[in-house]
Amino acid sequence: LQDHRKYKAALSLYNRALNIREHHLGGESPAVATTLNNLAGIYRALGNSEQAREFYERARTIRERRLGKNHPHTIITILNFASLLQERGEIEESRRLFDRVTLSIMRDLNIGHPSAIAANLNYASYLQGKQEYIAAESLLKKTTESMIILLEDRHPYRPICFNNLAGVLRRLNRDNEAIVSYKKAISLWIDIGESADIDRAYALFNVGDILFRWKEYNAAVPTLHQALDLMNRQLSEEHRDTIRVRKLLEEAIANCGE
Repeated sequence: LQDHRKYKAALSLYNRALNIREHHLGGESPAVATTLNNLAGIYRALGNSEQAREFYERARTIRERRLGKNHPHTIITILNFASLLQERGEIEESRRLFDRVTLSIMRDLNIGHPSAIAANLNYASYLQGKQEYIAAESLLKKTTESMIILLEDRHPYRPICFNNLAGVLRRLNRDNEAIVSYKKAISLWIDIGESADIDRAYALFNVGDILFRWKEYNAAVPTLHQALDLMNRQLSEEHRDTIRVRKLLEEAIANCGE
C-alpha cells in the first residue's frame, strides 16, 4: 500500500513534468522521452501495462529519431519495452526487439557508458528468462569486468551485476562460485549504505540458503539473522519474504549442533 501511494505521487509529478517539457521543449525533445520512459516504468509498477506500453513506444520513437537507434538511452527504452511485452505475452515482438539490440549492446559496452551497462543487465535478465544461463553468465562476466575499470566503487550497477551473476551461477548448480559473487555484492551494498539495505537483505538470504543446503547451519544462522533484521526494518515482520527468512532461520537454529 505504501509503495502504491509512492507510485501515485510520483505519477502526478512526472505527468506535470511531461506537460511542462512538452510545452517548453516540444513533443520531440529527448527530455520528453526521458519523462515518458519514467512514466512508463511507474505505470508498469502500478499494473497498467497498456499505458506503460504506449509511453515506452512514444519514448522509443523520440529517442530513435533524435538520438539514433544505437544510442545507449534508446537501447535502455527498447529493452524496457521488450521486457514489458514479454510480461504481456507478446513474445514474438519482444524477442525481435531483444535480438535487434544485441549487437548494439556489445558495442556500447566497449564505450563504457553506464546506460550501456544497464542495457547489458536488462539483456542478461532476458536471457535468464529464456533459460539461456550460459549466455547470461558470459554477458554478466564481461559487464563485471568492464564495470571494475569504468565505474566507481559505489556505483549501484556494480553490486547489481555481481548479484545477478550469482543468481545465474545458482541456476547452473555452481553454488561455490555463486556465494563468492553474492558476498562481493553484499560488500559493495554495505559501502553504498542504507539505501541498498533491502538488496543486501535478499543477497544475505541467498547466501544463508546456500549454507543451509550445504548443512553448514552454524554459518547460516548469523547470515540469516542479518537478512531477517534488514527485512524487518525495510519490509515488515509479516511480509512474505520476511516470513520465508524467519522460517529458514528457525530451521537452521534447530539443526545447529547435529
